Amino acid sequence: MAQSLAQLGIRTLWQVMFGSPPAYTTIPEARVVSGFGLDKPEQEVTHFESPDDAVERIPGLKDGRVFTISGNLTDDNREMIEELAEGTSAVEWKQIIPLPLNQTRYFSAACTGYTEGDYTPGTPIPYQMTWRINRPPSAVAP
Repeated sequence: MAQSLAQLGIRTLWQVMFGSPPAYTTIPEARVVSGFGLDKPEQEVTHFESPDDAVERIPGLKDGRVFTISGNLTDDNREMIEELAEGTSAVEWKQIIPLPLNQTRYFSAACTGYTEGDYTPGTPIPYQMTWRINRPPSAVAP
């Protein structure tokens, strides 16, 4: 029986280049990644010789979308999450998608925002990081 496509996200790993020496490290306690992808805004290229007096458009340059990662802060991941949030340049990412797709994609993104949730005794502290993709996803490692 084929695996449901709804199950693909369960074992997907989101890794970021981190540490000394730098190595791909799984984002710990990540629960939700949303908005991942890129856009190619249309560019109008109409001119006086356009056929049928119609507007002509072509796809524009690739523009990385903003995506968010939400998770729980722990004693083990707080330093990593805060260091990534305070960074001022793009970092390398690796997305590992398990079978049946069995794909690995590499991209670059910069952190553009960080928020910690409510502090409630006895519950995890949620966080959310916002990232902007700088280099679109590719199967080829940088």
